Amino acid sequence: MFIENLKKIKQWLFYAVFCALLILILMKIDIFIAIFVKISGLLTPLLFGLGFAFVINLFSSHVENFLKKHLPKTKRMMKACRPIAIFITILIAIIIFYFLTIAIFPQLIQSIQMFAKQLPSYLKSIQDLLNQFFDTLKLNYVVNFTQSESWNTVLPQITNYLTKVLPDLYKNAMSISMVFLNVFMGFMICFYFLIDKEKFILQAKKIVAAIFPVKVSNKILEISQKSNHTFSMYIRGQLIECLLEGIIFVIVLSLLRFPYALLIGSMVCVLSIIPVLGATFVCIFGFLLILAINPLQAVLFVIVYQVIQQLESSLLYPRVVGNSVGLPGVLVLTSVFLCGGLFGIIGVLLGVPLTAVVYTLFREFIYFLLNRRNVEVVGNEVVEKNS
Repeated sequence: MFIENLKKIKQWLFYAVFCALLILILMKIDIFIAIFVKISGLLTPLLFGLGFAFVINLFSSHVENFLKKHLPKTKRMMKACRPIAIFITILIAIIIFYFLTIAIFPQLIQSIQMFAKQLPSYLKSIQDLLNQFFDTLKLNYVVNFTQSESWNTVLPQITNYLTKVLPDLYKNAMSISMVFLNVFMGFMICFYFLIDKEKFILQAKKIVAAIFPVKVSNKILEISQKSNHTFSMYIRGQLIECLLEGIIFVIVLSLLRFPYALLIGSMVCVLSIIPVLGATFVCIFGFLLILAINPLQAVLFVIVYQVIQQLESSLLYPRVVGNSVGLPGVLVLTSVFLCGGLFGIIGVLLGVPLTAVVYTLFREFIYFLLNRRNVEVVGNEVVEKNS
């Protein structure tokens, strides 16, 4: 009897301490947010390293298995397979990034120069079109983009803006330097983590088992495994799909004699990793680029672009990314905008797989409730299952 009462006292004491801590956090929420931001800033290299390790491991593990199959089965060689696989994966990623940079930036500068040369003629065409439209509506209004008064008001605004921005250049330079430092430290942490990944994963499992009860620990490990599978399928498939999609765009646009085929294909390869928004941006950007050369061809480009996108989303995406990550279209769009608004570019990139994990767990929970109540939905009716 005394032991049971002692257990109840401990349980209620735990609840009381938990409620007291929760009230304290809510009363001093601004202090805790500041502490969290400070700690997350200090842990930025670690977060970079874990992110790099997760992505690199998706490909280096395959390279490692290949090396272990084809290299001599000596102990020293087997131990060296993992560092070699990590190095090869990082080297291939750097080479791809280098060639994409070579493909994008020279043509991008050239297109901006051409657009700047064509800008006066564009302004003249738009001006004539607007004036003709106002004449049709019998409006006494004339548009003139070449008036000196317009430039006299624009130039002081540009000068004022630059005056305000220049003092912040040093601060921005320091921020950029910190980003590069965090990325470099992240790569170092990534390398050390991948070398002993089994050891770190086992330690994490032991921590979970030491803190939580057996059933809760198993459920946490099950959710972690499903999350790892979903994120792995999404990121690996998305990267491969982006590469294939970029190659397809380069080939199709080159065969159809569109200008800037290599530039647009390279941008598709880079920006398609961002769901919905990336493809939309490339379409608009490609339209503006081709518009500077041939307006009719720019309209045809939009049509061709949408046709390729539809074929890709119907044929290529399900095969490469996998149906296990698939979400209804409305949830994909919602997750991109919602997670992007909350967490910025990281939210845009990880919103879809994160939503897929939540969607999968919620679906399993609904099926669990249906099975427990022994009911199912047939058409427009809810009926009991046959025993």
